[in-house]
Amino acid sequence: MDSKIQQARLLENLGDVARPIREALENGGAPAVVPIIRAQFRKDVAKFNQQMDRAFGEFPDEAGMVRRTMDQFVGNILAPYEGGAIDIAGARENLELMMERTRNAILALPVIPLSQVFEDGAPFEFYLWLRAVCSTARSRFALIDPYVSPDVFHRYLDAVSPGVKVTVVTVQANSKNWPALLSVARLYDAQHPFELREDPAPHDRYVLADDQAYSVTASVKDAAVKASCEVKAAADVNHVDGLIAAAKPIAI
Repeated sequence: MDSKIQQARLLENLGDVARPIREALENGGAPAVVPIIRAQFRKDVAKFNQQMDRAFGEFPDEAGMVRRTMDQFVGNILAPYEGGAIDIAGARENLELMMERTRNAILALPVIPLSQVFEDGAPFEFYLWLRAVCSTARSRFALIDPYVSPDVFHRYLDAVSPGVKVTVVTVQANSKNWPALLSVARLYDAQHPFELREDPAPHDRYVLADDQAYSVTASVKDAAVKASCEVKAAADVNHVDGLIAAAKPIAI
C-alpha cells in the first residue's frame, strides 16, 4: 500500500486511540471506568505501534521517534488516573498537547512520492490516495484542475487539517454548477484559510502538498472512472507555484 495512505491511516488511528480518554474527560473523569480505560488505551497503543512497524519499519530512526512519543503519550495521559482527584482542565490540555506532538512525529515519517497509474474502473483507489495527501498536508495544499466540482470540498478538502492553507485553481466556464461551487467555497472559507483562483487557459492538472507536487492526467472528479489516471511526482515545485501565482484570485 502507498506509504502516504499508511501515514494518513496512522493519523486516523491516533484519533481512535485518544477517543476513550477524551470521552472520559468530557464526562468529568469517569473514575468508575478508569481500569477499563487504562487497559483499552494500552491495548490500542500496542495495535498502533504494530501498524506503524509494518508500514514504516524500514525507517527505524523515524519510527523510533513515533514510538518514543507514544510512550510519553501513555505515561502523560494515564498519570492523572493514578492518583485521586483529576485536574480535568489540565488533563484536557495535556491530551491535546500530546496529540499534536504525536501527529508531528507521524508526519515526519518518510513518505516516498507516488508515481502510479490508477486503472480504469478504480476511482476509489484514487480517492484514497488524494484524501491521504489532503490529510497529511502540514502547511499548504493546492489543487489545479480545470473541471473542479462542488463535491471536492466534502470528498477531499474536508480532510485538510485546520490552519493549512488551501488553494483551488480552476476554470469558471468549465463548471456545470458554478453557483453551487461558490456557495460551498464560501462555507469552507469561513472555517479554513482558503483562496479560489481562475486560470482561463490551464495547462495541466496538479496536486500540491507542502513542497511536494504531483501531476495528474485526469480531473479529480473523473479520475480512474472511465479511463486510467496517471499520477507522477513532479520535480519542479516552482513551476506549480508559478501557475498558482499567475492565476487570477476570485472573490467569494
